[in-house]
Order: sequence, then structure tokens, then C-alpha cells
Amino acid sequence: MAERGQGGPVNATGPGGMTTLGGLLDTCREVTRGNAEWVPVPEAELLAAGVQEWTHLPLWLAAETARTAWDVDTTRARELGLPSRPVRDSIADTWTWMQTSERPEPPAGPSLPGLSLDLERTLLTRD
Repeated sequence: MAERGQGGPVNATGPGGMTTLGGLLDTCREVTRGNAEWVPVPEAELLAAGVQEWTHLPLWLAAETARTAWDVDTTRARELGLPSRPVRDSIADTWTWMQTSERPEPPAGPSLPGLSLDLERTLLTRD
């Protein structure tokens, strides 16, 4: 885009129905040859436990927010010729990078994204 003198904001998501959160997670598990077990937790319990959208569970949004969060107009991206990439390809390339590239230490300060062990334990041991 820069070479063509085109700038500005572009929403570049895949086409509707490309995958689901469950499909994304399953593909991550397959590509990484992981053995993670998905444990469904009702939204009300996540919120009651203090789980923060997007921060504790990346890509998770409460239903009320999620209804419109992914509904973005990608017309400009298509007009600019930005293609959609298969989710599996992005996951595989990211996994390869994570296995072969040196990454810097996270900065000190705020906690990193993801569930703390205590919060995860609370969610997994609920009645």
C-alpha cells in the first residue's frame, strides 16, 4: 500500500464464516500438536469470577459486545487487494516463529494477558 501512496485505516478480517473461536482453538491445538482440553464455562460464571474480556481470554468477548465486534466493513481492504489468509497458515507460521525466534523478555509492570493460575483454578473447580 505504501508503495502505491495509499494509506489510512483498513479493516482486514476474513470473510464471514471463515472460522469460529472453537475452530480457531482446535486448529491451534492441531498445528502445535498440543493436548489442551477445552472446558466450557458459561459466560455468567466468567464474568462473575472477574474474567476480563480480551485480556484474560484473548479473542473472547461477552455476547453483548461480540454481536457487533466482528461486524466490520472490509470493502476497502478488498478494493486495495488485501487477501484473506487461511487461519491454519497464520497459526502454522506463528508457531514456527515462536519455536525458532528469540523473543525479548516481557516488560516489568502490568501482568501479561491470560488467566492467572488462581483464576484458572477457580474456574475449573466450580461446582
